[in-house]
Amino acid sequence: MTRGKKFGRFIFALELLCFSIWLSACKPNTSSETKVNGLTNAISALDPRITSVASTLTNNEASPLNENRDTRSSAFVTPPADISENPSLPQPAPARDDVGADATGSTTPGDSQKSPNQDLARELYNRGVQFIYGDGVARDFQQAITYFKQAAEMGHPAAQHNLGVLLLKGDGIKADPTQARSWFLKSAEQGVAEAQFKVASMYATGQGGPKDLAEALNWARKAAEQGHIEGQYNLATLYASGLGVEKDMDQAAEWFRKAAEKGHPIAQSNLGALYASGQGVPKDLKEAVKWFRLAADKGNPAAQFNLARSLSEGSGTDQNLVEAYKWFSLAAEQGDPESVRQKEELANHMSAAQIGEAIRRANSFTFQKIREIDAARSSAAKRARAAQRSKLLEQTAD
Repeated sequence: MTRGKKFGRFIFALELLCFSIWLSACKPNTSSETKVNGLTNAISALDPRITSVASTLTNNEASPLNENRDTRSSAFVTPPADISENPSLPQPAPARDDVGADATGSTTPGDSQKSPNQDLARELYNRGVQFIYGDGVARDFQQAITYFKQAAEMGHPAAQHNLGVLLLKGDGIKADPTQARSWFLKSAEQGVAEAQFKVASMYATGQGGPKDLAEALNWARKAAEQGHIEGQYNLATLYASGLGVEKDMDQAAEWFRKAAEKGHPIAQSNLGALYASGQGVPKDLKEAVKWFRLAADKGNPAAQFNLARSLSEGSGTDQNLVEAYKWFSLAAEQGDPESVRQKEELANHMSAAQIGEAIRRANSFTFQKIREIDAARSSAAKRARAAQRSKLLEQTAD
């Protein structure tokens, strides 16, 4: 490896998380495709290892069955405060009438402004949620659609959003992206951040209607300002790419930082690359390494590559060939060809013992991640069993 080169190129892994129903229309550049957790495609006409940001956006997977996400706060809007205390009965929830600040930071009319129609809409919405999750009833998407549609037509914003999700995915109903976009827009106009994010994504890609980058920017900003992490990431990407707005790396860095501070791994990786290249922020290799490491620990291959480069060259951190080999290995395992080449080149400067230790550390990292995933799934299963036992005890007491 040529030691004199100091970050000639940095990976910007701005991933396009396509909705599954339009993945077939995407045409990735296979020579530069990067995958994260097997769920994303990097789609760009640009080489991802350059010091400008590729024009790609993030889109939520619409499926409520995606185990990698908390579906109650992502694919579906179902804040606990809006669920009946007894989920087996379609009672109105005792708390706030709507999704409100609990889920989005937006405000909704208080109790003094509630009408009988609002109470009924909430009751219908709650019933739809029960059928989505099989909460006290058999899981039934068609029944959920019936209740969500009635509530949505009465103006319930969370029901409008959830109906859009089902129409987009085609669960219990024929997929209709145009209708999905229409319902997302109604929900977004009432302040639901998740709907605002989805509307922005659909305007950006032309899904369900005309492509409009100015509208994409508008809705991404609304979601971002409510603290929606993917909305913040997309807004940063639009500024960095100059899509729908004049390119502004200062704004890009600001919004990448907001998403990065909430743990968004791609935003963390990109913020690190901005610090490494001095775009939108003062050049600071130590700060770059900090963000690369945070994203690398989450499994982001671009960050793993850049962290490995930093460690191999002693840029922004002490030189450590063993750790560099480890991170190149982990990125290479995710299909990054440049990491494969760099790892092989680095091996020429290492002893067999050093290489063996690096491989051991890489394997340990992988096994630790597997254990963390298993532990999370086990914890979720325990919570579900506890809830079921509690429900059975309540029924026995009755």
